[in-house]
Amino acid sequence: MGKIHISEAFRTSIIAVDDYNGADFSGKLYNPFYSQCIQIKSFQQLIKELDALMDEIGCPMSGMEKRTFTKHSNVDTRAIFLADKTQAQRGKLATFAIRIQYRNNASWQGTVKWMEGDAEEYFRSVLELFWLLDSAMKTEETVKADMEHENKRLKVISCK
Repeated sequence: MGKIHISEAFRTSIIAVDDYNGADFSGKLYNPFYSQCIQIKSFQQLIKELDALMDEIGCPMSGMEKRTFTKHSNVDTRAIFLADKTQAQRGKLATFAIRIQYRNNASWQGTVKWMEGDAEEYFRSVLELFWLLDSAMKTEETVKADMEHENKRLKVISCK
């Protein structure tokens, strides 16, 4: 049985954030490996989905074996389909392109691009990825809150 060639495109996933409550977000995960998007309800679920994807395609390879308290298998039984191109939709609040280049030291290393903020940063761990996503969301949230506050202020001024 021959080896399956995995495209470099599978290393990059698009996260479309539709909701943010100040601490966590929800939205959709897109990757060319999947035939459709996956609904994400939290950062924790995003990490689990991306890790399962990397295990499935074997890229990037994990630098260590997963350790658990229980010895049962956590095999994902969801059907996986190769898709030529999955059209990623922008999130209602923000959109990120996450490229995981390495899985070393029980964590991930790669880049995250914030599409609306036109910014790209390297991350050296999942925790650093979390803080980068959170900082962008707080920026988006702050901008919207400031705009709402300014609109209310202008209405008060125009009523006088």
